[in-house]
Amino acid sequence: MLFPKIIEYQPYSICNANCTYCPVGHLNREQKLKGKSISNEVFQALVDQTKNHKIERISPHLNCEPLLCKELPDQIKIWKKFHPNAIVDLSTNAVFLNEKNLLSLAESGLDVLELHYMGVNKEYHEKAMQTNYEKVTKNVELALELKKKNNLKMEILIFSHRLKGASLNDWNNFANSWQEKGAKILFGPLWNRAGWYGKEFENKRKGIIKFNKLYPCNKPWEQIAVEHDGEVVLCSLDYKKVVKIGNILKTNIIDIWNNEVMKKYQDGQNKMSKLKKLDLCNDCIRGGRYLLNEDKLTKLVTKKINNPIAKKAYKSYLSLMDLI
Repeated sequence: MLFPKIIEYQPYSICNANCTYCPVGHLNREQKLKGKSISNEVFQALVDQTKNHKIERISPHLNCEPLLCKELPDQIKIWKKFHPNAIVDLSTNAVFLNEKNLLSLAESGLDVLELHYMGVNKEYHEKAMQTNYEKVTKNVELALELKKKNNLKMEILIFSHRLKGASLNDWNNFANSWQEKGAKILFGPLWNRAGWYGKEFENKRKGIIKFNKLYPCNKPWEQIAVEHDGEVVLCSLDYKKVVKIGNILKTNIIDIWNNEVMKKYQDGQNKMSKLKKLDLCNDCIRGGRYLLNEDKLTKLVTKKINNPIAKKAYKSYLSLMDLI
């Protein structure tokens, strides 16, 4: 029987940010949701149901701000106990990042700390994420300083989205600056959130989409997404739980992963005629459909050239690539 290789779960029920390109913060406010950590019962069920299986990656950041969960370092220690070879990675908007929780996460065994930061400039960041630019920038700098000072093994990277309002030259300056401070940079195009934004998507994104045909996804084969109450959603883009899959408090993960709903979504990735009939998947524009995908964009903006003449030529090249 199939079993997911990647566990993505929700350690806290809400996100403090209200990003213009992600509906999570808006929905939290619209639904007036109160924040709460994943229950011990749900977390224990996650651990018990996965500990006899080979897990490659564990990501405690599903549609939330994980640093709001006070129990997170202890959870990571437990994951590392039962899955010592799994990569544990965490994505945060860095608003609540401080010395205490960063060192605690590092001590717990966190492998990768991904800082979702759009700080190419103050206006761009605050418009996109609606968090305080100065505060977040200070927290990102602190994280990198602590990593160097304490010789932490934990990798720290900055992830940003390409949106209208900044050029590739702007992002090249941004990337070079933060790389000098010790950060790894990832820069990717904007997803349409499985059709969530409709026509609005065109007003947000930047970059040429190379084809309109549907693009198969590996998530239904590899990555389970479990919310704080034990509900399993198709992926992080199923914001309103369109696809009903199961709850790990009622049904074991291995049975959920092999039920008829999941089989439908797994098999549907293999044939275009089936993919067209899958809710969410049939509207999803992911990074792979862009002419400049995450790999290409990251290579473009992270390139550093010291020779003044070569640097000027590369800046001109980036200006041309900005049209793609």
